[in-house]
Amino acid sequence: STFEGALLLDLFEKLSKSASAIGDDKHTHVAGAFALVKLRGVESFTAQEIAAVTGLSLNGTLTALSTGRATDTIIRQIRHHAAQFLDTSDPKWKLTGLILEATDLAASVLHGTTTIAEKITRNLYLDNELAAIASSASPFWTYTSHPFPAADPKGALPAHLPPTYTIYPSRTIAQMWNVLRLTRILLCEEILASLPSTPSSPSALLTASCSKTTIHQMTSEICASLPHMTNCAYAARHKLPGGENPEKQHTHTVPHTLDVYVMIFAVYVVAWAPHAAPQSREWGVKQLENMATHFGSQEASVILEVLRRQRRG
Repeated sequence: STFEGALLLDLFEKLSKSASAIGDDKHTHVAGAFALVKLRGVESFTAQEIAAVTGLSLNGTLTALSTGRATDTIIRQIRHHAAQFLDTSDPKWKLTGLILEATDLAASVLHGTTTIAEKITRNLYLDNELAAIASSASPFWTYTSHPFPAADPKGALPAHLPPTYTIYPSRTIAQMWNVLRLTRILLCEEILASLPSTPSSPSALLTASCSKTTIHQMTSEICASLPHMTNCAYAARHKLPGGENPEKQHTHTVPHTLDVYVMIFAVYVVAWAPHAAPQSREWGVKQLENMATHFGSQEASVILEVLRRQRRG
């Protein structure tokens, strides 16, 4: 949804700043909303109201993650109450639960209450749980693969990947898949950063190898998900209004612009990931440039500039 896309971009904006620079005043609206929920009582929220309160809990989770704080206990209370109204077998439910765990892990790491060994173990656990969600996602989340008609899709994909893109039933399903993928990338990058620079033990070598394989797989899948949203020349041509010619100056509908918007954070992670293939990282930069210029995305422009500053050190 647009709301979830906005939350992801809000998270990126917060993560691009230092935690100390993000004062509590920035999140008083979230704290105030939680205070109202506590005052009313979590148990009083009905099935018709549960979507709004679970949306608030997700916002609170991302706020906690962005500031390095553990999540408010009210978030778990909301999740416990919501379970009676929602389909807990839905992979989206499971995914948001794991993001909650990852948030609390990040807080414990930041505050030095978790050892390196514990951090690696918990990151591995979360990554394995996310892999399990992906393997059992059907029939809730589905997608199909389609080849480009020519061997060279003209930069629509990194050169080292097969010329195949994926189509999703909805923007939300594409986004949820990519949230899962980018979370796995972040976890595996954290694992690799925590291992010795030259691991020597068989277990450390295996962990490093598996993490790099996961990063390659997840970045490749994110790359394949983008052409259907942004490749106006072929894969996304059907999104152009009134059969406009993609080879000439053309416009984009609001839904098409939103399709692009919700992909920005995932593409940023591909461009940022230190252990992603160099071709994928450079492709990610070019896609952000395309989003900024061709689609006129201000958010992509901001993120592109942050990425360039990060690369300059």
